[in-house]
Amino acid sequence: MKIVANVKNANAQQLFQDCAALAKQRGETLGEYLQPRFSHLAKRAENLTEAMKSARSVVGLEEKDEMRDAALKTLIVGVKGYTALPFPEKQSAAQVLLEVIERHGGLSIVNLPYKEESGILDSVEHEFSSAENAARIKLLDGVGELSSALWAANAAVKTLNLQNTQSKAADGASAYEIKKELILYFNTQIEPYLLLMQNDEHLGSFASEIFAAVAKANATAPKKAKK
Repeated sequence: MKIVANVKNANAQQLFQDCAALAKQRGETLGEYLQPRFSHLAKRAENLTEAMKSARSVVGLEEKDEMRDAALKTLIVGVKGYTALPFPEKQSAAQVLLEVIERHGGLSIVNLPYKEESGILDSVEHEFSSAENAARIKLLDGVGELSSALWAANAAVKTLNLQNTQSKAADGASAYEIKKELILYFNTQIEPYLLLMQNDEHLGSFASEIFAAVAKANATAPKKAKK
């Protein structure tokens, strides 16, 4: 079970502390793969705690990033819709634009640390701005507006980050940035291995304990409003 991206800082902090405590109880029995990874998780969890204690936390960055992620998802849905229409010219244009987004990571872009996400979206915007792609966008009603909304949302995240350069934790990262880094690390370095170990005689119960903690944290994440 992966950690959802929009778990709030406080709930993520508690989750990583719980994971670190569970791993500490197991000690060397975790094995040579999991032990160093949970050790890294525990150290960065301490950094997250210190960053959250600081009154200099970046205000509003999480909300701006969530708006940016939503804008990207909406753009992808919009472009994909054109690839299914029976209009060859529009379909071809949409396929080229979709290829640009997916070559940069597609929906997985939203899981990147926010600085990296900003850079990736800058690159997507640059490709969308070429003369050829600008012409393609004009063929697709609404896509120009959706892409402009994404560029604006990306600019807002970058601007807020710049305005809060003094609002950083001692190690140079905000609480939100550390949280997002830890979620990505857990989801890519730890969760896949624990899935494989669910029925293992020695690590199965540990995997269950970790996934129970993840499920508890995920349950606190804001739910999307139903249309």
